[in-house]
Amino acid sequence: MRFSIGDLIIYGETGVCRVEEIVDKEFLGEIRPCYKLQPLYQSCMIFTRADVESVFMRPIINKEEADKLIENIKNIEPA
Repeated sequence: MRFSIGDLIIYGETGVCRVEEIVDKEFLGEIRPCYKLQPLYQSCMIFTRADVESVFMRPIINKEEADKLIENIKNIEPA
């Protein structure tokens, strides 16, 4: 699992979500681990497969991590 219960993540265009649960759900006849996400700024619940690569998900970084990233931007090669 990339994320744990309680983690704050960015999910697609939804924005910041909290991982509320990690549950098994059936998709196309297969049981897959899924994140149950609670968006912080919307009143809905999102279920998404934990192994999906097509939706942008990344952890929220803290101030120290952001400062370090900004400091190292000059060393990052363009894609």
